[in-house]
Amino acid sequence: MTFKQFEQFIDNYKLNYDKLGELYDMGFDFLENEKFPLYNYTFNSLELFIKSHYNDNGWNWVDWFVFENDYGERKLEATDENGNLICQTLEELFILIETEYKL
Repeated sequence: MTFKQFEQFIDNYKLNYDKLGELYDMGFDFLENEKFPLYNYTFNSLELFIKSHYNDNGWNWVDWFVFENDYGERKLEATDENGNLICQTLEELFILIETEYKL
């Protein structure tokens, strides 16, 4: 996978997730809706896609970057064993999972 492909997938995921949030704000609950659990489908597509290319540790990094670090917007710091900053941008995340966690 190229960085451009990875970036497009993450951007599309974020767009879908944000649109579902907008629908929720208008009163359409797709999170806890048993008939149309669109949040779950959207999340599962992200997880399945990532896990088809990277191992569980790679998925954990993507999960952290997307959800805990809000796509890098929260500016959370992740460091390696030497205290060097890693994974602060989407491109750095891609390099990390490509070099360390690719299947």
